[in-house]
Amino acid sequence: MAPLRGDTGQVISVAFAPNGQHVVSGGEGNVVHVWNVTTGQSAFPPLRGHSDRIQSVTFSPDGALIASASGDKTIRLWSIETGLEVSVMHGHTGSIRAVAFSPNGQVLASASDDKTVRIWSSRTGEGDGDPLDNLERMALCLCFASDGAYLAAGLSGASKVRLWDMETRELSSVVICQGSTVTSLAFSSNGSRLFSADVECIRSWDLQTGRELPGSPFFGHSRWINSIALSPDELFIASGSDDRTVHIWDAVSGVDEVVRPQQAQPAHSNFLTSLAVSPAGTFIISGSYDNSIRVWDALTGEARFPPLLGHSEVVLSVAISPDGRVIASTSRDITVRLWDSRTGEPIGEPLPGHPGHTNFVVFSPDSRWLASGSDDRTVQVWDVATRQIASLGPIQCQQTALAMSFSPDNRIFAAGDTGGFINLWLLGSDEQMCAPFQTSPGGITTISFSPDAR
Repeated sequence: MAPLRGDTGQVISVAFAPNGQHVVSGGEGNVVHVWNVTTGQSAFPPLRGHSDRIQSVTFSPDGALIASASGDKTIRLWSIETGLEVSVMHGHTGSIRAVAFSPNGQVLASASDDKTVRIWSSRTGEGDGDPLDNLERMALCLCFASDGAYLAAGLSGASKVRLWDMETRELSSVVICQGSTVTSLAFSSNGSRLFSADVECIRSWDLQTGRELPGSPFFGHSRWINSIALSPDELFIASGSDDRTVHIWDAVSGVDEVVRPQQAQPAHSNFLTSLAVSPAGTFIISGSYDNSIRVWDALTGEARFPPLLGHSEVVLSVAISPDGRVIASTSRDITVRLWDSRTGEPIGEPLPGHPGHTNFVVFSPDSRWLASGSDDRTVQVWDVATRQIASLGPIQCQQTALAMSFSPDNRIFAAGDTGGFINLWLLGSDEQMCAPFQTSPGGITTISFSPDAR
């Protein structure tokens, strides 16, 4: 899908609808855009009404409403069914930085430069009680607990997180002191823990006592942390930063990062070229310029076996079969090799088939097929069990194949090449689904199907 273009300036906020069918965006253009995810087209003409840039947009939990907050000191609610404005909320005396719906969708919270947080009825658009004040600085982020019992606000430069009991609207006696400007917040599902991010670290808090949990804070980023998110199983927390990295942390114990950068040992003696994670998440595969493949235990970070040696040149790509049993690797030595993931032993001799460098390997969802793409502008498909070339192939691309993917239903194979072309074939035949189509003048380096294969 091509980029969604609509705003005339910076895009400041985006949000998905709960059903995944729409995306809303807002920014310096002072208008709200609603996009159909399937078609990439606007669902409505731009939603106009704000007179200053839009700083936060969000969907209600049922997907029926969009809330937009602006520098014009107003919040507007829009109907996703009609695209019409439902209500305008006046009350803040400063630019509004953030809006958030309660989990049941009946309440909307807003935070402003006027150093207040206000509560609104999403049904009437009317203010619901007095502003939640006691803020010495403006709030930059808001987050409801999953049961709606608490609302948290992260303050700018105040080193604090404010927490309100939403039943009484009283400020909680729990005092959370972060250290510097709070940029993002995330509650655990049972409401017992709160994660907060600032310029340099992430902290984990016990909401009964306001004390930091063991292992907190988590250091690793070198620049401002912009956003944090808790995984659905609450085992991990992800963080994104101005240092251009995403870190994954152990959120259960709060003791340490999954792999702490300043303590990690070199994985290879040269640059890493490729990584793959096993389907169960128990081990990680890496390929390198040092011609080797390594297998790592995902929990301990320790090598499971000595390096897997066999390639005579740079390892360009590694993959793990969906059943977790087979590792595939390809190299500049023009070979594809298979390895037993349980023992680290090679499975038979290298697979021949390409006269040029083989750049990428990928397994089919049922683990039956392995595809390899080459500088010779072809894709070869192998039967993993017999290690023989399949009836499908070699598949001819327009240019060198760099990215490949099987559809989740195992019916379609896609390949992207250095010319920016996407090629689609029906598995089980040499029939192309359509003529190759060019999506960009540059090479396609990664390609993926949606879960429904559409």
